[in-house]
Amino acid sequence: MSESRAESAAVPIWEVVEDNRLGNFRRFVFQPYGQPLMQVPDEIHKCVAFLGAKTKSGSIQPLGTVFFVGESIEGTNTGIVYAVTARHVVEAIRNQSIDNSTYFRLNTRTGLLLKN
Repeated sequence: MSESRAESAAVPIWEVVEDNRLGNFRRFVFQPYGQPLMQVPDEIHKCVAFLGAKTKSGSIQPLGTVFFVGESIEGTNTGIVYAVTARHVVEAIRNQSIDNSTYFRLNTRTGLLLKN
């Protein structure tokens, strides 16, 4: 006795779901079937940097991460960009910095390291 095609059909492994988490912009992504949407969008990966402080050793020590969020200024063609991090990162920088400065470390579009 042979199985019918419907009986032998496999449960899908992947599905296409709508993802509108970035500015309510509608896009579609592949993800494991039946799972919540957990993957961080590539656009977010590209806006992450490290924060650090110059420590007693004289080197710049990375102490946490930061991401950037932009907001348009209505009626203009400009905007504001905010650097967002956790409070414990700011406190670590305050406690360990010898020059009261915060240093950003990020990569350019070509992948080169950029430090201030």
